[in-house]
Amino acid sequence: MHMLDILASDTHTASFEFFPPKENGWDQLFGEITEREALTPSFVSVTYGAGGGTRQRTNALVMRLKAETSLD
Repeated sequence: MHMLDILASDTHTASFEFFPPKENGWDQLFGEITEREALTPSFVSVTYGAGGGTRQRTNALVMRLKAETSLD
């Protein structure tokens, strides 16, 4: 969903930002994401590290969010 559509449709918005974890943090992160998903945020964002150092992990996290959650 486009950001303008989200802001136009919700009178109150809340969001969360996630940073892609290193190798061993995925299970813990997804436990946190599951808890926050229950709060029905308007959207979430994923941090893209400076210089592109986390590009592959950022993409993997976005793909997993789309596949395994209802979050925009």
